[in-house]
Amino acid sequence: MAETDTLDNLDSLLEKGQYDLVIKLTEGASDIDSLFPRLLSLYATAEMGKAERLIDKYYDVLKADLPLLIKVSIESLMAANMFDVARQRLQFFKSKPYENQEVEELLKLYPEKIKEAEIAFYKGNGPKKTTKEMRDILSTSLKDEEILSVITGLEKEEVSELTPELVRLVSNYPTFSVRVYALLSLISNGYTAPLSFKDKDNKIIALTSSDYKRLNSPMEMEELTYRLNEKINDPSLINIALSLYPLYVLYYFPSEVESDVMVLGAALEVVAHQYLDEVAPLEEIIPRWGVDPDLVSKTASLVKEASDNFK
Repeated sequence: MAETDTLDNLDSLLEKGQYDLVIKLTEGASDIDSLFPRLLSLYATAEMGKAERLIDKYYDVLKADLPLLIKVSIESLMAANMFDVARQRLQFFKSKPYENQEVEELLKLYPEKIKEAEIAFYKGNGPKKTTKEMRDILSTSLKDEEILSVITGLEKEEVSELTPELVRLVSNYPTFSVRVYALLSLISNGYTAPLSFKDKDNKIIALTSSDYKRLNSPMEMEELTYRLNEKINDPSLINIALSLYPLYVLYYFPSEVESDVMVLGAALEVVAHQYLDEVAPLEEIIPRWGVDPDLVSKTASLVKEASDNFK
C-alpha cells in the first residue's frame, strides 16, 4: 500500500472510532504520521500510561507539531480527570525549548484550563458553593462523594472557616477515606489543636503535637521527591507515586510504615505502574533502586491496599 493510502486509511479508521485497529497497524512505527494516530488511539482507549510513554519515547519526532502534541496530551488527560498528571506533562513541555508563539500561548493558557476543569469535576460543573452551602454539606450530608467534592476543592482560607466541621468529620464520620481527607485538609492548614481521630479500624486516637509533626512529614516529601526524580524518568509515574505516599502513611497510622526511602520509592513506582494498569517491570525497578525485592514487594502490597481503600 502506498504511503499516502496508509495515512488516509489511518485517518479514516480514526474517524470511524476503530482505535484498536489503528494501534495494531501502527505497532513499532516511528514516523510522525503514524505516531499521532497511535497517540490519539491510545488516549481514546484509556491506555493513558502507554500514551504518556509514547510521548516520552518519541518526543523528538512528535515535537515537529508541538502545538498539536500539547493539545492532544493535555486535553486527553483533562478528559480522563487526570489533572495532576496533566500539570506534570505541562511542566515537561515547558522544560523543553520551543520557538513558536502558539506554543507559548498554549503553555500560558493550560494551567488555568486544568484548574477550571478540576474544579468543575469536583464541584459537579455547578457554580462555586458559598461557605454556608459547604458548611451545610460537611455538617449534614451522608454522601461520601458530596463531602469529598467539598473537601478536595477547599482553599486555604475556606479550611480555616470550616475547621469545626472538618474536625467533626475527622472524629465521627463513618467512612475512613472521608476522615483522612478531612484530616489532610486540617494538617495542610497548620492545625495543631487536640483532636480525636478514628483510624481504619475505628479505634479512637488522641492526636498529639508529635503526631501532627509525624503526619505532616508526608506533605513535605523532600527526600522522596528527590529520589523519585533521580530514579524515574517519567513525570506521570512520579506524580502518581507522590500522591500515593500521604494516603499510605495515613492509612496505617498510628503504626509505623516503611521509612527506607529507597525501598519506599521502588514500592511506590511499582504501585504507580499498577495504577496505570501496567505490569511493573521489576527486572528494571529493583536494580535501578538497588533494594531487596522482597521488601519492595511487601511494601508495594501495603501501598496498594491503602490505595485501593481510597478509590
